[in-house]
Amino acid sequence: MRYIAGVITGVVVGALGTIAYSVATDTDLREVFKRAQAELEDVDINEIGAQIQTGIANAQAEVDASLSDLQARTDGAVEQVAKAIEDYVEPETAEPVASRA
Repeated sequence: MRYIAGVITGVVVGALGTIAYSVATDTDLREVFKRAQAELEDVDINEIGAQIQTGIANAQAEVDASLSDLQARTDGAVEQVAKAIEDYVEPETAEPVASRA
């Protein structure tokens, strides 16, 4: 019973709000609805899809470029660390160079 009362109250409040808006703005909501419906019919779904695909492709290209740059920087850092380790430890003894003094 509460559900039905809630639905009825919602419909009445919505209708009163619509009437109040129509009176306050001095517009006929049927005309507003017709304009909105015409605008929705004019929308080209294929064009929107193409724009979305272009945006995704651009974002993917930016991410790929960023990842390539990051990989190039990390590869250089790994090489520097490997060289530093080689300079610090001799392969035959595996002891730090500083400890043989």
